[in-house]
Amino acid sequence: MKHVLVIDDDAAMRRLIAEYLTMHALKVTAVHDSKQFDYVLSREPVDLVVIDLHLGREDGLAIVRNLATKSDVPIIVI
Repeated sequence: MKHVLVIDDDAAMRRLIAEYLTMHALKVTAVHDSKQFDYVLSREPVDLVVIDLHLGREDGLAIVRNLATKSDVPIIVI
């Protein structure tokens, strides 16, 4: 089963995306900040990352840039 990691600070949007992806037979882990994001990435293989660029106090683009230097996992930016 493919694993998708969703990072979004908006709980309703995070839940909506996770539910949609789960309905399509994907394993989904949904987190709200870069700390949780890094924790999941260090523990489990991830096949796709879906990230919101506007993460409140955090810069989603900085997270994307950092991830791109460490991994070749595909990223969908919303």
